[in-house]
Amino acid sequence: MKFFNTNPRLRNFEPENPNLWVPRTIGLGWDLNIGAVAVKLGLIRPDDSLPDLEEHIPNEVSTTLRIAPILGAVAVTVAGVQLARTHDRLPSHWGLTMKPARWSNAPAAVAPPVLISAGSAIWATAAPRVDVTLAAQALGLQTMSLLLLAAAARPSSRLLPATGLIALPAVATGILTATVRSALNNLDTKLKSDNAS
Repeated sequence: MKFFNTNPRLRNFEPENPNLWVPRTIGLGWDLNIGAVAVKLGLIRPDDSLPDLEEHIPNEVSTTLRIAPILGAVAVTVAGVQLARTHDRLPSHWGLTMKPARWSNAPAAVAPPVLISAGSAIWATAAPRVDVTLAAQALGLQTMSLLLLAAAARPSSRLLPATGLIALPAVATGILTATVRSALNNLDTKLKSDNAS
């Protein structure tokens, strides 16, 4: 029997686990295994495990992942406040056809994306050191929130709410994959330097 990553914070980034769906980290149900998606897309290999590579993540990447969720929360908050100040009512729910199904007063409509973005920034930056998976998920949530605010501002667009739905896994996959690749490149450079000396 093969055991996969038992660290709950990395459960949705297990490139070594071929299953696309894994038990949720928090709550009931299933999460998309972003690591398996990245492997199936050929972006990384199954043995490119983040816990093995964490110490090789370049400092500039770690710094960016520490600051980016805070900047993302600020961007969503500014967009939400601006939208609430310039509109009386905004869509707050979309149906399966991506048309607005429910409208609310503007502050109530922008509150969920703003609160989700702020909460995810706090969640991602609360740890004493950078948590790559939390930063990636926070940035995915914040991108989704910005797209949903844009969809609220343009209720006739069906593309914006649909894009908002796929933003979380797409952004998280991109960030995690880019971080793994930067760690691999950094490790490769260190090994070549050690072999040369």
